Amino acid sequence: MWKFLKWTMLIIVVAIVGAYLALLQFDIPAEEVDALYTNEESEFMVLDNGARVHYRDEGNPDGPPLVLIHGSNASLHTWELWAADLGDQFRIVSMDLQGHGLTGPVPGNDYSIDAMARLVDEVVTRLGIDRFSLAGSSMGGTTAWTYAVQHPDRLNALILVGSSGYPDDDDNDNDNDEEDEGPLVFKILSSPVGRALVRNVSPRMLAEEGLKTSFFDDSLVDEAMVDRYTTLAVREGSRDATSIRFSTPRSYELALRIPEITAPTLILQGDGDLLISVPHAEKFHADIAGSKLIIYEDVGHMPMEENPEQSAADVRGFLNGVLGLGEVDIPQGDRTFKLPSSTTSEPGRYLKS
Repeated sequence: MWKFLKWTMLIIVVAIVGAYLALLQFDIPAEEVDALYTNEESEFMVLDNGARVHYRDEGNPDGPPLVLIHGSNASLHTWELWAADLGDQFRIVSMDLQGHGLTGPVPGNDYSIDAMARLVDEVVTRLGIDRFSLAGSSMGGTTAWTYAVQHPDRLNALILVGSSGYPDDDDNDNDNDEEDEGPLVFKILSSPVGRALVRNVSPRMLAEEGLKTSFFDDSLVDEAMVDRYTTLAVREGSRDATSIRFSTPRSYELALRIPEITAPTLILQGDGDLLISVPHAEKFHADIAGSKLIIYEDVGHMPMEENPEQSAADVRGFLNGVLGLGEVDIPQGDRTFKLPSSTTSEPGRYLKS
C-alpha cells in the first residue's frame, strides 16, 4: 500500500513539474520584441530620468494635436485604427507608458498614475506641443483626467474611453477598477501569490482570456492580437514592472478633484464593458460640467477597437466643435441612435448631454 502511494505521489509531482515546464516562458530580449512591433512611424525618446519611451507622431503634421494614452497591460497599438481614421485631419501622438509596450521598465520603477502623467507631459513638451486634446482608455483615462486636473491650461479637450478613476465598492487599491466579471489576469496580478506563480509562466492563456473579456464580440480577438499582447508582456523586464505596478497601493484622493476639470470632455463607454461599468461613466458625466457621454450598444471595454469607425467619427465631430473647425455632429439632449439599416449588424449608440 505504501509503495503504491509513493509511486502515486511521484507521478503527481512529475505531472505538476512537467506541466509547469511546459508553460515556462522566460523574458524575450527587448531588441527582439522591438523589431516585431515597431513600424515606420515608431520613434524612441530618452527622458530626463533615463526612461526610453516608444512613441509615434503621425497623421497631419499641421493638424491640431491629439494625444492618445493606452490602458493597463496594453500599448499604443490599441489606437492604430483611430490613428488611421483621424490622421487626415489631426496630428496623432501615441506612446507606450512606463512598464508597457516597447517602453518597458524604467529607472526608479515608478509606475504610478502621477508618473505616467509626467511622462505624457515630458513627451508632448519635447515634441514642441503646447496645447492639445488628450484621450485615454481605461487606466490611460485615469492618466488623462489626472493630467487635466494638473495641467488645465494645456488641454483643448479631454476624451475618456472606458476610463477608470473612482474607487471600487470594495476599495480595491491596485491600478484597476474592474468588477468581478473582469479578466482573470487582473485578479491574479492583484495577489502577491498570483504574481509569484505566473512570473515565469507564459501569459498567453491569460492574455487571451483577458482580451475576450474586454470585447463584447470576442470573435474580434484574433491570433495576431493575442500574440502581440503575449509577446509585449514578456519583453525583458516588463513582467517585473507589472508586478511592481500592481503591488503599489493607489491613492484615489485626486478623484475628489474631477469636478475641477474645465476642459471640454467627451466620455465614450460600451454598455457591454465588464471592466468599467456604465454607472462609472455616468459618474464622470455628472462630475464634469458640460461633458458629453456616448454609450455604445453591444460594445465592450475598448470602443476604439470594437467600434472604431463610429467612435472615431464621434471624436472627430466633438473636436471639430470644440476647436471651431466645423459643425458639431453630436446632437444635444438625450436621444437613442441606431446606425443606418445597411449596417444594422453594427452596434448602436446612446448619447446623454
